[in-house]
Amino acid sequence: LKDSLFEESLVGIHILNVRTKEEVYSYNGEQLLIPASVMKALTSAVALERLGQSYRFVTEVYAIGEVDSDHVLNGDLYIIGGGDPSLRSKDLWELQRQIHLRGIEHVNGHIYFDDSLYKGSQLLPGWNKEIDIANGPSYFPSLSSLSINRNCITLKVRPGAQVGSQA
Repeated sequence: LKDSLFEESLVGIHILNVRTKEEVYSYNGEQLLIPASVMKALTSAVALERLGQSYRFVTEVYAIGEVDSDHVLNGDLYIIGGGDPSLRSKDLWELQRQIHLRGIEHVNGHIYFDDSLYKGSQLLPGWNKEIDIANGPSYFPSLSSLSINRNCITLKVRPGAQVGSQA
């Protein structure tokens, strides 16, 4: 308890004897806190229990309109997110290939990306404090049923054409 961690952070510890269910130790045990990394284990256990081992996230594609003899969809294409946390850019290329195999080479209309599966706030419950928002999206991801690349991007900065020119 003399570690600086306890001075600089809000920490809660609650230890129970698993056999007797008796409290062995408590430090801020009644304090309501957002769990740290161990929350992943709890989340995984609940997901396995509720969804089952064979559950698969599905990203659906719908076309509204007619496909002509030139393989042009005269209408709109809808890509509907199913909440897949592992969806990557390369998966979108595969999705495009599957659309092409179904006879659509061009879209004469709009392409809509629908992320409405998770209704309500896109903020994670409890993670709306000013410091969370100030730390930025990598520490404060928003909820979306159509997140790609774990809501991260790669930014490449190259030197300018000449020494002293802008990157």
